[in-house]
Amino acid sequence: MSWTGYSNPEEVRKRIGLKSGDVPDDDIIPFLGDAQKEVLDQIAIYQFDEDTTGDIDGVNTTFTLKHYPIADSNFDRLVNTADVEVYKWGDKDTIETKETVTVSTLYPDQGIMILSSAPASTYDIVVASYWYYPRHIKLNRIHKVVALLAGYYYVRSELLLLPRRWAQGAYRFESGTPAEDLLKEYYRALELVVGREHIKQEHGDISFLRDE
Repeated sequence: MSWTGYSNPEEVRKRIGLKSGDVPDDDIIPFLGDAQKEVLDQIAIYQFDEDTTGDIDGVNTTFTLKHYPIADSNFDRLVNTADVEVYKWGDKDTIETKETVTVSTLYPDQGIMILSSAPASTYDIVVASYWYYPRHIKLNRIHKVVALLAGYYYVRSELLLLPRRWAQGAYRFESGTPAEDLLKEYYRALELVVGREHIKQEHGDISFLRDE
């Protein structure tokens, strides 16, 4: 199983103190995919079929989005035309008239799109679906945030197979809290990326299937 995106299996193993022989890439990659999606939801906001601004006259190809900067929603570490979906509607009240529009150029920091061709004046509206950041964020720190959350997901999946407390003879044992520690570090790293006020939600407490 190959992987491209923010962070990588080796960085996740580093965060949780494991080596490549301890856990293979294929066991970590699904958690990386889940972590990327969760981090995007935490740091960006989704706009669906938003009305764009621009003349629909068969000549104009420049349209403006209401919100920016545009987010990297496909996790390729770039913000470009692949991160916006644009449609033109012949009749805004009839779904059958919705057609895909190709974007030739995107200026993500200004929310400006250049379409490959000008929509004819017979179209009612041009809409776009995209993710945007509430403010400029530090993209070079996202890989650490993703690695920490993926590590948390992995460790939690392993801990859920074990009891929180157990006894052997006269001795009683209690497992540590590596998952909780990872989650705390994840939130600290996330705050450095976007600031505390922009974190939209928190994960719930960890539950153990066989806790006492």
